[in-house]
Amino acid sequence: MEALLPVILAVLMGEMGGKVQGEAEALMRGHGSALAIVLALGLTSLTVLFFAAFAGILLAEMMTYQARTLMLGVALLSSAFGLFWRKKDAAPVGKRQPFVTSVWRLISAQLSDNSGFLVFAFAARTHAPVLAASAGFCGMLLAVIPVLAAPDDWRADFKVALLRKIFGFLFLFVGLGCVLTALQLIF
Repeated sequence: MEALLPVILAVLMGEMGGKVQGEAEALMRGHGSALAIVLALGLTSLTVLFFAAFAGILLAEMMTYQARTLMLGVALLSSAFGLFWRKKDAAPVGKRQPFVTSVWRLISAQLSDNSGFLVFAFAARTHAPVLAASAGFCGMLLAVIPVLAAPDDWRADFKVALLRKIFGFLFLFVGLGCVLTALQLIF
């Protein structure tokens, strides 16, 4: 159970205004097929996050508990720094082949985002790869699906920039705690 709620929250907070949300928003503006975008998101998220979780559990066999905690701290710090820098808006999308376009754009966004690293680190630390990947998948859906139903100017109304800073400081604080605990500088 240690991997369920923390992973959902970490992925949800880490994706706030992130690359995957931006790509989903651009895809929605481009061809407007929410079903194609949700199917592509499900396919790409399952692929990337389950691969990350099982890679994490393979690596965990070679690491001590302190090293796995240090890796989790580094993943949280990486997400924190990613939240502090504003992501550029995604490029516009053409109207042809909405599903194929959605798959390629979402998988490239997920491979270069911190969600996979977070799931990787949580799976390694908790020895629960299926639970970590499933929780990451739920967090990704919770982060992106509301964007598809939101109006075009939702970022201005919702104060995404403020939330990114708040979540970034939270990740920074928790990540530093994990790093200091792993290095046995605090208890």
